[in-house]
Amino acid sequence: IGQVLLANGDITEAELQHAIARQRVARLSNCPVFNMLAATELSAIGRHFKENSVMQGQQFIIQDASDDTLYILAAGRLEVYRTHASGAEVHIAFVEPVAPVGEMGYFRGGIRTASVRAVKQSELLVADYASLRDYFDHVPRVAFAFTRIVEQRRRATAQVINAQSH
Repeated sequence: IGQVLLANGDITEAELQHAIARQRVARLSNCPVFNMLAATELSAIGRHFKENSVMQGQQFIIQDASDDTLYILAAGRLEVYRTHASGAEVHIAFVEPVAPVGEMGYFRGGIRTASVRAVKQSELLVADYASLRDYFDHVPRVAFAFTRIVEQRRRATAQVINAQSH
């Protein structure tokens, strides 16, 4: 919509960018990793994120691949799954807005523990780990929330995998 308004001359490029930045901050404020931050902190960290659309069925995280990106699902629905050596897929979880995705790779040197695809068209906020490292290293609230989510997901994934192997 913003591009249409820009093309019609209804808004300027600066107004469009300001609106996108405000929307990004609003989305980050609902994410459990960043929801304890003040508006100025959200605005600062929001500068590290970009928007990305993912079409239904598109896989954008590949198990065992290297990818140093944190995603936040802004809209849509995602499926997390693992693929066994036999080629069989094991469903791990569905991800709903505004959850982070790809957080476990931060602690594994960017190596993905599972694959992720869009169940329906989805909108993501995307940032590379390196640009977020200062927040994780120097803002204890963010680091705690991030590690809490990683640990919850690790336990949930282990439960699913254990249940599938029995």
